[in-house]
Amino acid sequence: MPSADRRARAEHRDALIVVVIAEILFATGLVVWSISPIAASEAPFGPAGSRLIVVAVMVALAAGAVLTGLSARTSRRTRIATVVLLWLTAIAAWGLAIASQLTGAGLSYLLFGGAFIMLPLLRAAHRVVGAPPASHDSTGRKRP
Repeated sequence: MPSADRRARAEHRDALIVVVIAEILFATGLVVWSISPIAASEAPFGPAGSRLIVVAVMVALAAGAVLTGLSARTSRRTRIATVVLLWLTAIAAWGLAIASQLTGAGLSYLLFGGAFIMLPLLRAAHRVVGAPPASHDSTGRKRP
């Protein structure tokens, strides 16, 4: 296996690891806002609005990670849509983190951590946009 293939595969693995960490950080915010009325009152867009944004970020982040992992089997248009989805997700996550910091919410550091740790996935998604589709299937046989 050429070193470029190994590097791309390792980058995908690293991106999936940080997605799991980001999901845990965002889920922690959801749990705290659901349990603590004091923390929920500090939520920047109200308790319901902030929860909705976090759930949307988590779903879009998971979908972006899956689509990035399946990039060898998808068209270029799908890969570009994945990058756009991930950029919109990052903008929403950073917006929520900045808004929570401005309101003085204690969860802002967790939200900043989740937003910051999404960057390796964005990098991996950008790399696969320019990659040609795989010429071999998962068993190593050449595709027709």
